[in-house]
Amino acid sequence: MVSTQHPFFGKKIHNLCYYLSLQRAAAASGSSGDVSFMSGSKRRATSRGRRIPWAEDVFVDASLPEVLDRVARTGLRSFDAGLCTIWLLHRGKLHLEAAAGMDPGQAPARTLPLGRSLSGQTAVSSQERLLADIDSERIPGLADCEPYLGGSILTAPILFQGECLGVINLCRPGDLPPFDGTDLSRLVASSAAIGLAVAAQRVVVAQTAELRDQDQHLRTLFEDAPNPIFVLDWRGRFQEANRAAASFLGLPVADLPGRSLRDLCSREAISDLWNGLIAGEAQSPREVIFRIHGSEKTLLLNLVPVNVGSTVTYYAIGHDITPIKEAEQELRTSEDRYRRIVAASPALLCELEPDGLTRYVNPAVEAITGYTPEEVVGRNWWRLFYPGESAACVDSLLELLLAGRDVRDYEMTMTAKDGTQRVLQWSSANQYEPDGTLSLMVGFGLDITERLEAEREKDALGRQLYLARRLESVGRLAGGIAHDFNNLLTAIMNYASLAAEEIPPHSQAYEDVMEIRKAGTRATHLVRQLLAYSRKEVVHPRVVDLNHVLRDMLKMLERLLVEHIRLDTRLQPNLPSIRIDPGQLEQIVVNLAINAAQAMPKGGTLTIETDVASMDPERVRRFLSVQEGKHVRLLIRDTGEGIPKDVLSKIFEPFFTTKGRGGGTGLGLATVYGIVKQASGAIFVDSTPGKGTEFEVAFPAVDQRPDTRPDSSLSHPMVGGQERILLVEDSEGVRDIACRILSRHGYEILQASSGDEALDLLSRLDSPPDLLLTDVIMPGMPIQQMVEEATRAYPTLRVLYMSGYPDSLVTAQGVLLDDVHFLPKPFTPKSLLGAVSQTLRATPPPHPRP
Repeated sequence: MVSTQHPFFGKKIHNLCYYLSLQRAAAASGSSGDVSFMSGSKRRATSRGRRIPWAEDVFVDASLPEVLDRVARTGLRSFDAGLCTIWLLHRGKLHLEAAAGMDPGQAPARTLPLGRSLSGQTAVSSQERLLADIDSERIPGLADCEPYLGGSILTAPILFQGECLGVINLCRPGDLPPFDGTDLSRLVASSAAIGLAVAAQRVVVAQTAELRDQDQHLRTLFEDAPNPIFVLDWRGRFQEANRAAASFLGLPVADLPGRSLRDLCSREAISDLWNGLIAGEAQSPREVIFRIHGSEKTLLLNLVPVNVGSTVTYYAIGHDITPIKEAEQELRTSEDRYRRIVAASPALLCELEPDGLTRYVNPAVEAITGYTPEEVVGRNWWRLFYPGESAACVDSLLELLLAGRDVRDYEMTMTAKDGTQRVLQWSSANQYEPDGTLSLMVGFGLDITERLEAEREKDALGRQLYLARRLESVGRLAGGIAHDFNNLLTAIMNYASLAAEEIPPHSQAYEDVMEIRKAGTRATHLVRQLLAYSRKEVVHPRVVDLNHVLRDMLKMLERLLVEHIRLDTRLQPNLPSIRIDPGQLEQIVVNLAINAAQAMPKGGTLTIETDVASMDPERVRRFLSVQEGKHVRLLIRDTGEGIPKDVLSKIFEPFFTTKGRGGGTGLGLATVYGIVKQASGAIFVDSTPGKGTEFEVAFPAVDQRPDTRPDSSLSHPMVGGQERILLVEDSEGVRDIACRILSRHGYEILQASSGDEALDLLSRLDSPPDLLLTDVIMPGMPIQQMVEEATRAYPTLRVLYMSGYPDSLVTAQGVLLDDVHFLPKPFTPKSLLGAVSQTLRATPPPHPRP
């Protein structure tokens, strides 16, 4: 019933179980374990008819020393002897094993050499002897019987199958009749029985020693076995267990008896195993889960029944497979984890046979290509995703793979189910046969289509940023020179005007002075264009209706265009309002219209269109400085020559022009770009050489009604007065010309060349001036500090600022602050007098500020 097919259960385990059962049965019966053959000897002696009167009650089951002691005492009585000694032969010497009738003080030696004593001579000769009237001089070597000299002696060898095992001696004192032949015959018969007993006992001793050694060996095997072994009764209760079993259960061996397998295992599993065993069914090792100290352990268990008589003992022999089970669970968990990772991965994972047949593909294939995994598995990967021209890149890849080389970051363009192209970056982790032959292609593909598009957009944005920075640097340069240049123009133009008043109108000198004024005016326009481009020009934005401004400009635009250019307007009604300086809006339209007309030298159509569009996040992301939301668009489209790509990226740069010398300043589109940016708008251009160009200008829509009030900044009444004016200007020429203009019209003028000088002058006046006319940029004390101290001393003092570069008076977009009166340079006598008059008549702000 023991399975020998399993590696843990074999012949040794079976023998061990059987032997342990024998030992347990012997212990249960109360036997001493020392099996004696004396009773058998007695029966054999009796069966031969050889009665041994003095030994009938001696040969009972007992140990050899006990038997020999009984023989000696019984012989002493039966033979009426004074001494009975029994010697056994061992390793060439006789050893005294039993003695009766001997005085302790007269005890002979415990060992005798062979041939040097009576007993030794008997052992050597194996002949019995009868000695009467013993005389030590006549019979030497009687040391073993010396106390009884003068009496009689019987000595006989103890034989078994012709071999002398020892000697038995009987001594009778001299005061008793000596031994006779009958006594000798009786002794010989008794010695034969003793030889049988000695031989049997020696066999038993040898077998017992062997069994003891075997028992120790098997016990050691049982205890030291690496596999848990339980000894169970028919109810499944523990009777014994080895150390491995106790270690497995985490319990001392002494605590196991009385407990049952059912206390530690699943009752269903044990019942099924036990019932099958009792029913005699063939058993094979089964996995049984033990619940120990709150945790579970798994044992591969085999039950071995061993029958000893009517008793059946079960040996439960197991192998702890808990680490294997934990490893299997960990492997399943790991496989499940990686399976989920692969299934959830955005990267495309595929397994292909060398001929391209698809064995596996993860769900990412559907998101990337539109095919489900079921549609791909079993089909040829290359023919499905790389038709036509894509086959060339497949051949290059296969050449690498078949040569035994894995690939990294290999870009290939796949054709999706809907026909679109997707770029994937592939890496492989292929499997090869021992001979290097490719057996399985495992590919990991990352969809980089959007990344490549983003990189292209990033490059485009980089170019835009580079252009914006380059334009900004030019703008800073333009703004930096505007202040000093406008001071010069102010002096030039106004001195020319004063000179013209003193010269006859029809003289050559008058015409020369007028040319000076015209040149100054042209220079002023150039400076204004530069400031508009750099968003440093002071503007007065208003809420306007784009369609209304365009309708007012139509007649002027028609005069600008030559006859062979047709003007087509498509204005969407009910447009939202926009916020911009109306003059600058007109400047945008005029510049773009003239630019379009110059692109159509052979004629064409100029289309001006308006509509409403929403700047989506994608377009906001692609273009710099574009606000998200609703925009009002102005589209100016021509059918002209178009703009080459190498020119398109430079058209908004100042002083860039494709016209020849004298054909233009190159500031037209640069001015448009600056004005649009200053109005928080965006400008886009799309052009195809030979087909025309379209400029798209988008302004953020505002939820306000258009402002129809007249712009007070467009005209200044040229009047005079008698008020006192403190003029603060560091440029001597500007200061002088302003004093002359104002003095001619009745104003009292106080002059200062710096803020410190102005404050010192104010502190010495008996009464305050009516107006503080000051430049914005001067050396020394900051103009803001000077104005604050002056208005703190004279709260009703009005302030009029003048500058060619009023950076501190405007917002980030160049819009003039609401509570500031400002006169831009270069000014004319008319604009100066008008600004002074308007400021004197305005309510002074509570806290004037630069």
